[in-house]
Amino acid sequence: MALMLTFDDGLVSFAREAMPRLTRFGFAATLFVVAGRLGGHADWPGRQTMAPVERLLDRPALVEIASAGVEIGAHAVTHQRLSSLLPDVAAREVLDSRARLEDALGRPVRSFAYPYGDAPIGIARLVREQFAAGFGIRLAWASPASRLETIERIDAYYLRKRASLALLDGWPSRAVLSARSGLRALRRASGYGS
Repeated sequence: MALMLTFDDGLVSFAREAMPRLTRFGFAATLFVVAGRLGGHADWPGRQTMAPVERLLDRPALVEIASAGVEIGAHAVTHQRLSSLLPDVAAREVLDSRARLEDALGRPVRSFAYPYGDAPIGIARLVREQFAAGFGIRLAWASPASRLETIERIDAYYLRKRASLALLDGWPSRAVLSARSGLRALRRASGYGS
């Protein structure tokens, strides 16, 4: 079983909490960054209102993290729900995020994660054409059958306990993930949650 670690938003807590552990254990990771908010705050609409507003990494910190071997991916310019935007505005959110990050880092940005997992068909097609990979939030295992523009992921929530890690590759975890994924889709369709 292969494992890919991804982190969304580009929060300062990534550098403080995750980066030292990744380095200590020799793990690689991809950090998806909101390109138009470097050094700002994660105060976009739709965030969990009970959570404190975190600061976002600034350009020097991002360059340092990339130099340490973390892949930097794009997470749009402003972290807006892409389906709520006109198609050309949504396309600019995707393409401009890559251009800004490549300018800041001086290296290619090859992957994209959809804010809120919101991947409208036209934007998913654009991501397939312009990036090596796109990541959604559909709760499932990635597999050879996964679509490269909307690769599935498993939230860290499901990995909090050692027992969860031990069950990760068995049929019970796949059944639970499938059921939770269906419930998540139902919640999103009814307008509840991000």
